[in-house]
Amino acid sequence: MGLRNRWNYSGYPYFITTTVVEWANVFKTSLYFDILCESLVFCKKKSGCRLLAYCLMPNHIHLIIWPNLNTAISDFMRDFKKFTSVQVRMLLERDGEIELLDALRENARGMRGQIFKLWKSRFDDLILTKPETIHTKINYIHDNPVRKGLVSKPEDWFYSSARDYLSIGSSAIPVDRD
Repeated sequence: MGLRNRWNYSGYPYFITTTVVEWANVFKTSLYFDILCESLVFCKKKSGCRLLAYCLMPNHIHLIIWPNLNTAISDFMRDFKKFTSVQVRMLLERDGEIELLDALRENARGMRGQIFKLWKSRFDDLILTKPETIHTKINYIHDNPVRKGLVSKPEDWFYSSARDYLSIGSSAIPVDRD
């Protein structure tokens, strides 16, 4: 019996990438990453999605999400981006990150109803229809912090599901692997 049948999930998982506007390195400390984690946990629970893998980077994130029958990926991402934008703006204000705040406010110029723009408007998604593609994407996202020079081994990056996949401990967000 496959994962889809056991959990009543339809279709296929999605590989999702979303990026901070201008690739700004906004997520500099654990407080910023914790905002992303909190929002992902909330959105996962609210939507009933399964989070198969993830990697949170200083200026973008990668997710592999398997939506349930009633979930639109666009709704999941809208909720995630909205919450994180507000919380990150408040933390930047508290930390006195004036230059970064000014740049993110400038990104919202001309956008109706927005005074601050953290995330690019769109996100990239790819439907993963083959097990080998899923494995390739999981390896790709786990290797991202190594490729960017942040750590020497994937499992050293706490804000990734690499530790879970190597069965050497847990990472910042529990993943659904069964």
